[in-house]
Amino acid sequence: MAAVTAILAAVIGTFVTGTGSDVQPSAQAGVTFDYDGATDELTVRVIDAGNVDALYIENRDDPVQNGDISSPNGWDTNVDGDRRVVNEDPDGGDSVVIDGTANDDDVVITGEVDGEETLLDGWELE
Repeated sequence: MAAVTAILAAVIGTFVTGTGSDVQPSAQAGVTFDYDGATDELTVRVIDAGNVDALYIENRDDPVQNGDISSPNGWDTNVDGDRRVVNEDPDGGDSVVIDGTANDDDVVITGEVDGEETLLDGWELE
């Protein structure tokens, strides 16, 4: 009985003091990568937008240029100041083709929830 009371007091204390309110949700989304070596095109497709507010694609080896983006479905046609491809309202089925992607490039997908970014997935063909 004393153990139950102690646990209940701890749970109530957490809610009253707001200790648990600083927990930020982690970004979660499903994406796929499809690389065409004949054309050096990488297609990134959102399978499930999960809980993200925005998605970003970044090529860490060769920054994406505005002219590298083709067939955007749900994605912006221009890169942001950090040279990332941006999708500010992701939905399942959104896709984009990034031209000129070399087979040794390091491409990463970052998701944003409440202003916090989380690395979701990466692609690198070696």
